[in-house]
Amino acid sequence: MALKMEYLGNFLFYFFFIKFILSYMQIDVRHRWVRVFTHLWMLFEVAVIALVWDDTRREEMFAHHDLEVDSQFGYHFF
Repeated sequence: MALKMEYLGNFLFYFFFIKFILSYMQIDVRHRWVRVFTHLWMLFEVAVIALVWDDTRREEMFAHHDLEVDSQFGYHFF
């Protein structure tokens, strides 16, 4: 569940940050293609999040990754 929230939070942060910058600099008002690109990017990200939140595909996405420990340097990695 934490991984799902992490992906969702990452998407929401970057999406609203980009929307803020575009509206602050009034780029989205002047350029129609920027708005179209932003919405297409949002749809792509929603599709990725839908795949992450779909529990039936969890094994396909995360099954082959193991958490390992490097005892020499003391950190964890996949």
